[in-house]
Amino acid sequence: MLNDLFNLKGRTAVVTGGSKGIGEAVARGFAEAGANVILTARSEDALKTLAADISSGTDARVAYRICDMTD
Repeated sequence: MLNDLFNLKGRTAVVTGGSKGIGEAVARGFAEAGANVILTARSEDALKTLAADISSGTDARVAYRICDMTD
């Protein structure tokens, strides 16, 4: 039942501040629930590393964009 309740297969989530902390945990949760994930943050190195890590551990397609949401 839990898997059906949180099934996000076929959906895409955009996670701002997704390179560490709560944003990283949310991105992983979305990917584990079946969603594809777009990560945004200011640090390309952290985004690249996390995107590769999530991609290798799930079936999700993961992309990232360098983005400062204060602009």
